[in-house]
Amino acid sequence: ICGLVELKFQGATPTSEGAHFSLFGYNPEVYKIRRGIITATGAGLKAKKGDVALRGNFATVDKKLNMIDRRAGRIKNPEPLIKTLERIKIDGVRFLLKSAMEHRLGIIMRGKNLSPDISDGDPHYGKLGKKARKIKPLNKSANAVFTAKVLNKFL
Repeated sequence: ICGLVELKFQGATPTSEGAHFSLFGYNPEVYKIRRGIITATGAGLKAKKGDVALRGNFATVDKKLNMIDRRAGRIKNPEPLIKTLERIKIDGVRFLLKSAMEHRLGIIMRGKNLSPDISDGDPHYGKLGKKARKIKPLNKSANAVFTAKVLNKFL
């Protein structure tokens, strides 16, 4: 692609999924797809109705659980860790995980009363030395509150 791209909201950084969908000709305001389902599907996970799909990173933390590397040294073989994490079940919710490449992974939360209306927990760049942010419900629905609670326990 060669040319100029003018963002609809100049000065705002688009999400990677919004930017990609825009380049493919989709209006990200109409097609509000989240990165989790893209990563999970691309990694080979199959979502069912009621599941919540997430994109995750393996990270390295210190003894106080402060993040010191958002990419876990770009872990080469996460499979043993994934097998251990998949055994976890919290309040009836299972976690299906699949490596998406190095430190990245697709995650599917499977259980009853789940909601995708939850916040991001990644502290993002420049914030190393801090704990991952708590997952918060994006609304007051019982399902969003429940999903945030379960995911915080998992993390």
